[in-house]
Amino acid sequence: MVEHIYPTASGLRHEIGLVFDAEVADPSFYERDERQVLDAPEVVAGWRPLGTSREDLPPLFPPGLAALLTGDGPADVLATPRPAGEPG
Repeated sequence: MVEHIYPTASGLRHEIGLVFDAEVADPSFYERDERQVLDAPEVVAGWRPLGTSREDLPPLFPPGLAALLTGDGPADVLATPRPAGEPG
């Protein structure tokens, strides 16, 4: 489980994600460059190998997820520091 805490104009918000190691039953799924998200058809998603340069890609969220997936960092890198005085 990972958590992304971020500020908005109306206050702090957060997203929680569950990360699983899995393989799809149909390997051709990985061969498609893009696919629509079933519950949000206006959103397009795609697979990118972990070693792919992120320069030309949207950021990977939450911060620290790439390090967790590649084993380059501990899970606690996903913690987003809160400003002093903010509730925890």
